Amino acid sequence: MEHKQIQSQSVFYKTVRTNIKNIGQYVGTMPAQLMEDLAKEGLQPEGPQIWRYIGSDGNIETEFDLQVGIPVGEKRDGDDRFTDFIPFKCATFIHKGSWSEFGKVYERIIGEVMVAGHKMNGETREIYHNCDFENEQNNVTEIQIGIE
Repeated sequence: MEHKQIQSQSVFYKTVRTNIKNIGQYVGTMPAQLMEDLAKEGLQPEGPQIWRYIGSDGNIETEFDLQVGIPVGEKRDGDDRFTDFIPFKCATFIHKGSWSEFGKVYERIIGEVMVAGHKMNGETREIYHNCDFENEQNNVTEIQIGIE
């Protein structure tokens, strides 16, 4: 476990209300749509996609806000498809492999965060450094657990 202070990040994004049980419908499709829309704007991504979970408590039925963002170098004032993901203090973990393992991974790392005496702040982020739908063992995801 490593601790980080994440700086503010300008992103091109979309927000949906969902729960863990139904989140699979956004995997692949939502980032692809964002990338397509970003290209139409003539902008290039400046980093890997970021999934921001606000209010998720681990229960598969609990609804929360999911924000999927693509980092950009510039945001356009007055265009609500752009925002800044706020600075964020977190404990980070690198997961290599299938996303189907996330349930067990989160259980382990939240346990580590709690044992270390940290209080979670209700936000989690996932940074998708490498996405490989053909060979899931090649996936590299940075999991960031928000702490106070």
